[in-house]
Amino acid sequence: MRDSNGAVAWGRIAALALPILYSCYPVVALLAQNIQELPAAKAGRALLYAILGSVSLLLALWLLIRDWGKASLVCAAALVVFFSYGHVYAILKTLSVGGVVIGRHRYLLPLCLAVLVAWCWIVLRSLKRINTAIAFFGIAGVASLIIPLSTIAAFQIGNPPAAPATETATPMAQPASETRLPDIYYIVLDGYAREDVLRDLYGLDNSEFLAFLEGKGFYVVDDARSNYMQTLLSFASSLNMRYLDDVAASTGEASDDRGPLSNLMNASAVRETLAARGYRLVFFGSGYGSATIFDADVYLAPGEAEQPKLLYWSFNEFEGLLLSSTMVRVLIDGRSLVDPSCASSPLEGEYLKHRDRVLYTLDRLEQIPEWEGTYFVFAHLISPHPPFVFGPNGETLCHSSAYSLLDASHLQTSREDYIKGYRDQLTYLNKLLSNTLTQILRKSDPAPIIILQADHGPGAYTDWLSSERSNIRERLGILNAYYFPGGDGGLLYESISPVNSFRVVFNLTFGGKYELLSDESYFSTWERPYDFVRVTERVDSD
Repeated sequence: MRDSNGAVAWGRIAALALPILYSCYPVVALLAQNIQELPAAKAGRALLYAILGSVSLLLALWLLIRDWGKASLVCAAALVVFFSYGHVYAILKTLSVGGVVIGRHRYLLPLCLAVLVAWCWIVLRSLKRINTAIAFFGIAGVASLIIPLSTIAAFQIGNPPAAPATETATPMAQPASETRLPDIYYIVLDGYAREDVLRDLYGLDNSEFLAFLEGKGFYVVDDARSNYMQTLLSFASSLNMRYLDDVAASTGEASDDRGPLSNLMNASAVRETLAARGYRLVFFGSGYGSATIFDADVYLAPGEAEQPKLLYWSFNEFEGLLLSSTMVRVLIDGRSLVDPSCASSPLEGEYLKHRDRVLYTLDRLEQIPEWEGTYFVFAHLISPHPPFVFGPNGETLCHSSAYSLLDASHLQTSREDYIKGYRDQLTYLNKLLSNTLTQILRKSDPAPIIILQADHGPGAYTDWLSSERSNIRERLGILNAYYFPGGDGGLLYESISPVNSFRVVFNLTFGGKYELLSDESYFSTWERPYDFVRVTERVDSD
C-alpha cells in the first residue's frame, strides 16, 4: 500500500517548490542575459527577495484557500503575470490598432488581471487533476532554468571573478630617475561626439571647448572617427593597436561572447609595453564591469565613505532592470516610486553612485602628477554617455526609470529627451574637464602625454539592429585630441583613429617603428558584435 502520509508530504513539497521555481526563473534569466555586463553577486538580493516573496504569497493563499495544491497553482500564475508584465508592455507599447496604441497600462493591466482571475476560477472551480498540473508546470519550470543556468555557469567558469577591488589611497613611491619619462594619460569620454555631429544633429556649438584644448597645446583631430561602435571593441582595438578580425574569426561572427575582448583589454600590448618601460598602471573604476582592469597596479574607485548616503532599500542596477520588467513598471512609469526630494527615491541610488564616480575620477586625476614614479593612467568616464546625471550646471537630476548603461535604440526614451540630456551633460562635463586638464598640465613635471578620446559617439540616431537605419556619422564620429610635450613631430593627422593612437605615442616617446594602419570604421549589432560591416565612408557622408 502507498503511504498516504508520505504522498501528502511530497505533495506539499511539490506545491512549495513550484512558486519558488517560477520566482527564480525571471531573476536567473535576466542575469544570464546580462552576465557579461554585471557581476552575478548583483542578483543575490533580488533572488532572495523573489523566493521570500513567493513563499509568503503561497502561505497567504493557503490561508485563504486551505488547499496547498490549488494555492500553489494560483501563486505560480500570479508570479508569471507579475514578472512578465514589463516584457509584454515593452513589446506592445509601440503597437497600435485602429490608431489606438494598445501598449498602455490602462489597457494592459486590466487585461493581465483578468487573465489571472480566469486562471484562479479554473483552478478553484473546475480543475480536477491538481497534482498532475503541479507536476507538469514543475517540469516546465525546471526545464526553463536549464539554459540560463548553463549560460551563467559557462561564463563563470571561463571568467573567474576578480578579487574585490579596493582603492590604493597612497601608491607605492618609486625613486625618481634623472631622466623621468612622462606620465601617459588615456582619458576616454564615453560617447563624446565630434564637433560637426554636435552642431548638425544636437544643435550644440562645442567650439569654445575645442578652442580651450587647442589653447593648451592639444592637437584636435578634425575628421576623427572611432574604429568600432561598442566600448569593449574599441578598447580591445586601441589598447592592442590593431583591428579585431582575428578575434572575430576565432570567436565566430554569430557569437555574443565579449570575454575575449575583456581579456584583450586586461592583458593588452600597450599595458605590457609600458610595464616593460617601468610604467605602473592606474585604472579608475567606471562601473562597467566587463571593461574594468581590477588587477591594475593602482585601482581607484570611490570608497564607501565617499559614496552618497543612500537609503538601505535603494535598488542596484540589476534590481532596477528586474523591477522594470515586472508589474512594478506601472508604479515606475507613474512616478509613484519617485519622491519629490529625488535622493530618497529607491530608483536614485545607482544614479548617485554613477555621478559620484565621474566626479571622483576627475578630482583624483588632478592629484596624480604629485605622485612619485611613472604612470600610465587609464580613466574611462561613462559621460556624456547615458545615464544622464548632470544638468548643464551640474544639477542633480531625478529619474523615473531604473538605472542602466543602455544606449541608442536600447534606451527607452524619446530622441528629444536623449538629445537634451546629452547636451546638458556634455556642457557640464566640458567645465569639469577644463579644470582637470589645466591642473594636470600645471602640476606635471615632466610634461605629460594626454590622449583625450571617445570610444564611440552618442546614439540618438543609432539602431542596434541595422546599419542602414543608423546615422553612422553620429555613432562613429568622435572627439579625439592629443597633447605631446614639444609637439607631435608631424605624426598626427586630421583623420587619425584610436587604432593608431599608441602607435604614435610609442614612435614619439620611445623611438618606435610602428607603421600606421589605415583608419577604418566598422558597424556591428549588439547581439553580433563580431559581425563587422565596413562603414568607413559613411562616417563623413551620413
